[in-house]
Formats: sequence, structure tokens, C-alpha cells
Amino acid sequence: MLIQAARRLYKSPGQQLTLGQVVELNKRFLFAYSHFKDEPKVIKLRDDVVKYNRLIRDLGLKDHQVPRARKNTLGILGLLCYRLLLLSVWSFLALPGVILNAPIFLLASSMARQKAKDALAASSVKIAARDVIATWKILISMGLTPILYSFYAILATISRVQSRSIT
Repeated sequence: MLIQAARRLYKSPGQQLTLGQVVELNKRFLFAYSHFKDEPKVIKLRDDVVKYNRLIRDLGLKDHQVPRARKNTLGILGLLCYRLLLLSVWSFLALPGVILNAPIFLLASSMARQKAKDALAASSVKIAARDVIATWKILISMGLTPILYSFYAILATISRVQSRSIT
């Protein structure tokens, strides 16, 4: 990672390297680094390149995007507002599904945790029993979902029949 970042920083902006040139530069940088890695200037350079990589990763940029990156405050604010609006709309639309499926989520989660405890107690090789948790969540959801949806359909039918009989 260090060699590749140093190679990308070494080439001048707008310069396009062929695959052979990229390989050759990587090879030369690797040879030079292995030969001079204990030099104070090389250690400082390595630390600076690692900091640079961490900084651009934290900013959500790729190395090739840095020359064209510019701070557009108004555009960033607009994008933030747009994404917050999308998050609000999708959260609002997902809320009924979360509420209606909550019994499945809660029951599957609690039963899977209990089965995982049993599996951990019975096994000397299991560490966290995540496979057991996943398996039981799937099995419980597959069995409980049709029952719960049938219950909701029966409730809707009963309420519809009662509302017609009242009017």
C-alpha cells in the first residue's frame, strides 16, 4: 500500500503511465524502500504517506480524485439535505413494516440467543455460535412469517366484515 501510494504521489498530475511503467516504478520503489527503510527521511516519508492515505480515506476520497477535489460548501449542504430528506422518507415508509414484523424480529432474536447459549454449552469448539444464531433466526422467521401474516389477514377480514355489518 505504501509503495503504491508513493508511486501515485510521485507521478505528475495528468501523466498517464502504461502498465509496464507502473510495474517498473513499483519495483524500483520497493527495491529502494527495502534498501533504505531504516533511514530517518524514509521513515518520515512512510509516516507521511500513511497519514495521507488515512486522511483521504477519512474524507471519502480515492487517490485519483484528489487533484480534482474541491470544497463546494453549497453543493455539500444540498447533498446533505437531499440525503436527509431521502432518509426521512424511506424511514417513514419502512415504519409500518417494522411495526408489523416486530414480533418476528423479537421472537427470532430471543430464541436464537437461547439456542446459541445451548450450543455453546454443549460444544467445546464453538466460540460465538454465530452460525447457530443465523440458522435459528432464518428457521424461526420462515415458520413464523406465514402464521403472522395469516393472523393479520384474519384480523383484516374480521374488521372488514364487522364494519360492513355496522353500516
